[in-house]
Amino acid sequence: NSKHRSVVVDCVLGGFDVVVRNSHGCRIIQICFDLASAKEKNRMVSLILKTATVLAKHERANYAVQHVLKNGSEEHVESVAKAFRGYFVALAKQKFASKVVEVCLRVVKFETKMMIVDELISGVKYLVFDQFANYVVQNALAACRPAKRAKFIDAIRHYATRMQEDPSGKRILQKIQSTWPE
Repeated sequence: NSKHRSVVVDCVLGGFDVVVRNSHGCRIIQICFDLASAKEKNRMVSLILKTATVLAKHERANYAVQHVLKNGSEEHVESVAKAFRGYFVALAKQKFASKVVEVCLRVVKFETKMMIVDELISGVKYLVFDQFANYVVQNALAACRPAKRAKFIDAIRHYATRMQEDPSGKRILQKIQSTWPE
């Protein structure tokens, strides 16, 4: 019944900061999001937006952020992704947040995707040698249209010699060579 559901959702949202960081709580947040009314979903997204970058980096809370990105309305998805503007390079290098960035690259509108890619290109020197960011770079390359991909690859090639000696860099170079050979 919707009254009981609303009571549960209100309780969960009332303790959102604690619940979202708990191993069982982050799953409860996801279930509540799926069952919530539009108004309750908006409230939950507002709570996520307050500390989006912190939640994305958290070992459990990142799953709630990913869930909203995968299952939210276009408005929710875009607002969460845009909350990371200016932080995509740092997030790409973090174990849990890198997964959030990968989801962003899959689910956001094309214009937002290109905003993310531009940010990643501008910080490419911090990404090509990173054990987590190398996967973000590979996904970002796949998300690009040919002209933008060429620009990204040109930025990467500046570091190609050093990348050949680095496991993460090697993965990126292998992906480029196998998927987009010249």
